[in-house]
Amino acid sequence: MTLPIKTVPFECVRAFAAKRSEGLSLSFLKENGELLSIALSSGMTINDASLALYHELYEKIDKLCELYPPFFRFFLGITLDLEDLGMPGNQGEKLIEFVLKNDLYAYDVSDTRRMEIINLLERRGRAPNYETDPKKQLFNRMIGFMERPERFIKFNRPLFYDLTHLIFFGTNFGNQKIPHSEKIFESLNHIGMLAYLDDDEDLLSEVCLCFIFLGRKAPQIWIDASRRGLEMIDIQFPIGPKNSADISGDDYHIYLVTSWLQAVSGRDIFQEKFENATPKFVQKKTKNSTLSKIFQTLHPMVLESGKGQINQIVNVSTILSTEDSRHLENAFSAFPESHDFLEKLTNGRISAF
Repeated sequence: MTLPIKTVPFECVRAFAAKRSEGLSLSFLKENGELLSIALSSGMTINDASLALYHELYEKIDKLCELYPPFFRFFLGITLDLEDLGMPGNQGEKLIEFVLKNDLYAYDVSDTRRMEIINLLERRGRAPNYETDPKKQLFNRMIGFMERPERFIKFNRPLFYDLTHLIFFGTNFGNQKIPHSEKIFESLNHIGMLAYLDDDEDLLSEVCLCFIFLGRKAPQIWIDASRRGLEMIDIQFPIGPKNSADISGDDYHIYLVTSWLQAVSGRDIFQEKFENATPKFVQKKTKNSTLSKIFQTLHPMVLESGKGQINQIVNVSTILSTEDSRHLENAFSAFPESHDFLEKLTNGRISAF
């Protein structure tokens, strides 16, 4: 996919690089790592003024990595992204040598994080020492995990994000192919269905990105829901100086990931007005999802059922409002097997017919 080259506005970069955090912190590393990764993977650029905001960090990032090795993935990711976005220097090579010398791949037991490490090193034509965990073995585990759609019927957000991130890193954000079968899309359909019913645009956007990175169009109804979620973000500017307490737990990640999906779909992003102040991202909606209402009925049915009793089957239309019923019908339109999915989700106790 070839998209027109666009530039992330300086005001947006400044909001994350200079306004939302006082000095170096884990939240700073996460937010700026995500912003830079989104810019690069979407084919966007940042201008020299924006690069200058990161110059001090870039100059000392090798020392910071030695001081705080548990966060090396953040340091390395930010460094490589900055260099690929135009920052002059060779700090990325220094950090890669540090990772390889200390065999940090071997010290991480998470398959998702090991895939991230591989992805980062391969961006510079390098690879970890696979003696601990051969690449083929890791890929086989990854594909085996993702191609088990039955694992992705019951809601488990950390598990779902493991799958989306494995696809992000395994495909290098859509720049390389990974072996997979149709079952991986069944898994993504299950997660997307749950995210859509739960009004979770953050997770839903990541699922849509996975479709795109795997070379397939995501359901339009999900992309539209993501865009509506982005439109519901209110960017506020608390009075006073920078204060991380004012923005802790805000909805910045929903803003970033829904923007990301719109970017790879060809739309302009980061065009909101950013003042020279600390932005706070607040999604303007009440969380009262259709999924939760289904389970408010399902849980008592399961817990109160006894041995020898005939399992009661409830029609979903009798427990949902008109609005929620319409939302469920819309959800069913995303993929052909969605009605069967509802039966599996509710163990056959709630029927769509």
